[in-house]
Amino acid sequence: MKKRSWVKTATYFGLSLWTVLALFPYYFALATSFKTKRDLFEPTRLLFSPTLDNYNTLFTASNFLLYMKNSAIVTTGSVVPSIILGIMCAYGLARLKMRKERTIAVTILSMRMVPAIAVVIPFFLLGQMAGLIDTPWILILAYMSMNIPLAVWLLRGFFRDIPTEIDEAAALDGASHWRTLWSVIVPMSWSSITTTAVLLLIQTWNEFVFAQFLTATDSRTVPTSVGLFLSIAGTDFGQMGSAVIVGTAPVLVFALIARKRLTTGLSYGSL
Repeated sequence: MKKRSWVKTATYFGLSLWTVLALFPYYFALATSFKTKRDLFEPTRLLFSPTLDNYNTLFTASNFLLYMKNSAIVTTGSVVPSIILGIMCAYGLARLKMRKERTIAVTILSMRMVPAIAVVIPFFLLGQMAGLIDTPWILILAYMSMNIPLAVWLLRGFFRDIPTEIDEAAALDGASHWRTLWSVIVPMSWSSITTTAVLLLIQTWNEFVFAQFLTATDSRTVPTSVGLFLSIAGTDFGQMGSAVIVGTAPVLVFALIARKRLTTGLSYGSL
């Protein structure tokens, strides 16, 4: 009993320490966003008079709201179709008994393993020929190329955990594969689909390489806008901190709202 209690205490201590270390950069950015320029010269100072000047300047003297809007458009425009296409492809792999089904699934996943920096030049050349550079469309297409393979791989694992007897029962009632998928399998897998959507949303919202090379001004997103606070005159750490907090807030709020479904979805599914 004593040994078990000691192991439990050590586990909780380790998890608590890891949580503090993981949250410290976010706390540092939050504290920085509320500091005046004078207080920024003492970054380790814990007690200071908070100010909202950095947030006021962020929203009034920069195009940060436009960058937030661009991120929202691009994220929604890529995640939603990626989930829909991923559902259909994953269901086909999990249920239609294809030859070398696992090889096909691994091949699809391998497309996600290609670094963004390795394919950004082809995307740039294609976007330039199509006139899509510095538009949301080029980012949506680029992000879908990342999101669809991951969605297919994750959802395939979740769908394989659903008993095939459910499909057979639906077929006996006269339901086609299409009807079975959207009327039976999708409602049963809603937690898993939500989990996948949250992971894709976080990945897309935070993506930097495509946004950096395929946009300039009109379609710039939040991750690339933080670098605008670096200049020859110096670095505006206050506004940079406020941009980090505002830029990460939507994803954080969404994850907190969907945390129950996220936890449920991650608790099963053989990847």
